[in-house]
Amino acid sequence: MTSAFEAKSNAETDSFTGSVTFASDYVYRGISQSSSQAAYTGTAEYSHAITSNYNVFVGGFISNVDFSDGDLTNVEVSPSVGIEGQKSEFSWRILAYYDIYPGAPSRVHYNYYGFDTNFSRDFGLVQLSFEAGVDPNLFGNSGTGVYAGLDATIPLPNIPLAPNIVLHSGRQSIERNAFYQAPDYVDWALELNADIQSVHLALRYSDTDIPRPQCFGGSRVCGERVVVSLGWTF
Repeated sequence: MTSAFEAKSNAETDSFTGSVTFASDYVYRGISQSSSQAAYTGTAEYSHAITSNYNVFVGGFISNVDFSDGDLTNVEVSPSVGIEGQKSEFSWRILAYYDIYPGAPSRVHYNYYGFDTNFSRDFGLVQLSFEAGVDPNLFGNSGTGVYAGLDATIPLPNIPLAPNIVLHSGRQSIERNAFYQAPDYVDWALELNADIQSVHLALRYSDTDIPRPQCFGGSRVCGERVVVSLGWTF
């Protein structure tokens, strides 16, 4: 949940950021959360500086979802809280979140909580970001889930709109694969994005190594896809 523009409620200590995005699909860690259909997402975050280098924050994420489950739920809400810091070219972020699926009965165990960390270093020609996430009891009562991902962002400042190329690879492990209905897997992506003032444009190709017969009973949501998104930050 990041944005390129911050509206300051207090120039020294407080900031509020938000975004609204329309995308041709909602993809999380390589898997479509909207059954390959269009998604509308929103984020909001309030941040308070505790020192010149450290902030604490509370935020939230919301999106439509479709798990092809007979409409047990069609919304995901994810409140979060965390701390972040920056020193020179190095930045980090640690957060705790709780994914809630309103309307879903407790027997399906959709709701879950997790912890995520991100460490980034800007080398000028490329920015590297490492993500590590742990979910003590993943979606569907699937047990412990562990995710590790690496992103390389390459800025192209001499091209019109100054776009970025993003290369991504990650690995998701799942304690109880039968409950999750998919094996442990690797995902990867290639993205081209650009910002025009407060508007964010992105074109992203992604895929996983999950064979279709092992993807939630033969679903296509684990396969390759191209997602176009248009977002506005405030």
